[in-house]
Amino acid sequence: GVRLVGSEMCIRDRQKPVLTYVEPVEVLRMMLKNPKLRKAGAFAYGPEFLQKNQDAEPGKKFQIIQLHQSAWFHRAQREVGKRNMVLACVTNCDGVQVTKKHETIFFYLRLGNATAPTCFDPSCTHLIATIPDLEREPRMSDEIFARGKLRLFHLCIEKIFANFNEASKT
Repeated sequence: GVRLVGSEMCIRDRQKPVLTYVEPVEVLRMMLKNPKLRKAGAFAYGPEFLQKNQDAEPGKKFQIIQLHQSAWFHRAQREVGKRNMVLACVTNCDGVQVTKKHETIFFYLRLGNATAPTCFDPSCTHLIATIPDLEREPRMSDEIFARGKLRLFHLCIEKIFANFNEASKT
């Protein structure tokens, strides 16, 4: 399983919102062990050629239908060699209004190598964090508040993925 982590994020002297997250590397390892992803054709272990789109606009020759068909995936797979695999991870977030004053951001990790229709299966997406909201202080301008919220979001992302680069080297 994965271990839940809580971390205080110090933004201002009086505010220390708590970030709750799981290590993305642990989540990826768990997801890759899922039997649904181990069946033939559920996961792309290498690049595939782009498919010609018959319905494309004039002048547009190809449509990228799945992430592992993109040009950057081809280049990345060539760089790591045949004995290694590029694991494409996609992140996205949803903001949810919790109270009139507070919003929580749910941050998700998805396996980009999953082929259709597997990529739409819930086993390919995992909630990895709830990012806290910044509390607006009296007399705080809209600009300072917006910058503070953005800074908090970026600090949280840095914290969540702090160990990610190191793990990608193994």
